[in-house]
Amino acid sequence: YGLLFLITAAGLAMAGLGFVFMKEERPADFKPAPAFGTYFKNTLSIVKENSVYRKVLVVSFLNASVFLILPFFVVLARHQLHASQADIGFYVMMQVTGEMTGGIVWGLIADRYGYRKVLMGVAAVFTLLPVYAVLSALHFPFLYLLSFFFTGSALKSAENGVRNYLLEMTQAQNVPTFIALKNTVTSPTLLYPVLGGVLIGVFGYFQIFLFVAFLSMAGLMMAVRLPEPRSAV
Repeated sequence: YGLLFLITAAGLAMAGLGFVFMKEERPADFKPAPAFGTYFKNTLSIVKENSVYRKVLVVSFLNASVFLILPFFVVLARHQLHASQADIGFYVMMQVTGEMTGGIVWGLIADRYGYRKVLMGVAAVFTLLPVYAVLSALHFPFLYLLSFFFTGSALKSAENGVRNYLLEMTQAQNVPTFIALKNTVTSPTLLYPVLGGVLIGVFGYFQIFLFVAFLSMAGLMMAVRLPEPRSAV
């Protein structure tokens, strides 16, 4: 474990160093940020006045509900399927494979149909994922590993889809504020794994997995109601 963590830290350090040497061109219409008090009032007005942005926040909250159960896919495999250490390593490999495959697939969908479709697709995956995990764990244990593939295929694309949707729906000057505000407002979702552990301890794995599917379906319904920014261009 120590060697793996050391290699990972070295790789992240190299990636961070690469960002240091990147040159970012300032837009011609760049305006300095206002004073903090004015900036704070402006951010509050964004949520109050921009109905599309509010819907994006709701979609982000609902899509993040997958984090209620995400840490417990492995725990469920341990308890229900008696997975070994080697099996867990294979699960992680499947998740990484899903991330690489999903990045390509969702990128193609975004290029052709827009990031609204990406948000809808990710929400659909998160809706079906808990149901699939429950059914495969109970009846088709040899297919349970695909749960990790589907998780990886949608997990990163969920956040990338929100960021790029915001990039298309507003001026470039406002994007940092929109994203920073979104991260602040949705920060309570960081506690979802803790909440998920408490709920699973009370109600059980399968009940909470299906509850997350219901929340993700609500996120899908909200994503369908989002406007397509490209149609307004």
